[in-house]
Amino acid sequence: MMANALRAPREAKMRMIAPIQDRDNSHVEISAPRKLVFTWSSALPAIDRSLVTIELRPVGAATELTLTHENLPDTDEGRAHSVGWEGTLNSLERHLMGETSPRQ
Repeated sequence: MMANALRAPREAKMRMIAPIQDRDNSHVEISAPRKLVFTWSSALPAIDRSLVTIELRPVGAATELTLTHENLPDTDEGRAHSVGWEGTLNSLERHLMGETSPRQ
């Protein structure tokens, strides 16, 4: 594990699987362990420098995750990101509940 591996602002490469796409993005804010903000660009669907905020908040013994994706175009491509994030978060929930392995 690398200490202080993330610092803002910082250019980063994020890799999407299926299809694999390398895109340049920046960490805008890192407030460990509660908040991460980064730019998001993708080739398919075409999105340029939108902003993703992930916030974590303790709720009793659980943790609430809020994901906000801003500056998306009002197009089918922009709306497709909502479907993608919903699937990603559902997969994360199933994994955290012990229902799947990380790659399923």
